Amino acid sequence: MKRTDHLLLLKDHEIAELINALRDAAEEYGRAQQLRAAFARIVKGVVVRGEINYKKEREL
Repeated sequence: MKRTDHLLLLKDHEIAELINALRDAAEEYGRAQQLRAAFARIVKGVVVRGEINYKKEREL
C-alpha cells in the first residue's frame, strides 16, 4: 500500500466536509498560532477515516 492510497477512498461529501472544516478552523484560528495544530487534528481525523475505508474495501 502506498502512503496515500487510503486518501483516494474519500467520498465527495467527505472531501467537502474536510474543506469546510479547514475553512472553519482558518476563520477561528487564523490570527493565532494554533492554526497549524487545528489543521493537523482535522487532517489526521480524515486520514484515519480514510484508512478505515481502505481496509474495508480491501476486505471485500
